[in-house]
Amino acid sequence: APRLSGLLGAGFLWWGPVAPARKKKHPADADGEPLVIPSFKESLLYSTLQIVREKSPRRAFVLARLMYLLGDISSRIEITQMNSHNLSLCLAPSLLQWDPYADAALLVLGRMTAYVMELIDDGREHAEKLRDYCLELQNLASLPY
Repeated sequence: APRLSGLLGAGFLWWGPVAPARKKKHPADADGEPLVIPSFKESLLYSTLQIVREKSPRRAFVLARLMYLLGDISSRIEITQMNSHNLSLCLAPSLLQWDPYADAALLVLGRMTAYVMELIDDGREHAEKLRDYCLELQNLASLPY
């Protein structure tokens, strides 16, 4: 099974914690229901950060800062021309260890991209809470800013 490497640490399963699938609805759906965004503590990003934090608060800090930055980049799509999908296509293979020569490599790459895209979307949707989380980790690990 593919595992996280580099930033997130060897031995961490790339699909991360088991999180309930959330269905995002377009605001213009026919049923008229508004877009529901889960809280930061219910997000996939928070679950992933908690698991990484148990192994290394420094890596969790770096991951949180990276997702904060990527969320900010994706929120400025008019300027950057990069949405969360484009960013995840570029970064997923670097953040996550995988075998590009495996039989199902393209399927695995698609799942990895979706996972990283969800993390970036969570970083954008919960930027303020993520910033506070970064400060908490910085204080916990006595990290320089």
